[in-house]
Amino acid sequence: MSANISSQYVSSVLLSGPYANDSVDLSLTGRSVSQPYIDMTIKMMEQFGVKVTHDEVNHRYTIPKAVYTNPADFVVESDASSATYPLAIAAITGRKCS
Repeated sequence: MSANISSQYVSSVLLSGPYANDSVDLSLTGRSVSQPYIDMTIKMMEQFGVKVTHDEVNHRYTIPKAVYTNPADFVVESDASSATYPLAIAAITGRKCS
């Protein structure tokens, strides 16, 4: 799978992989433009009990057949990038953002 345009397709395969009949081997071609988002997806999956292995040399991920389990606590980070739009409008217009 190509990851040089977006990480969203990679994340979707990673997240759905545990529901396959067998483990899933995902090989990426090209350089990932959004590796931090792929890493974030894998860390989140681990918090829900699914351990993805990553072969960095061959750009390959192995997703086991598994069942997600709810952790006792899970913190969802805010999306600071979305907050930039109203702040930019306030800066452009010279007005407040409430």
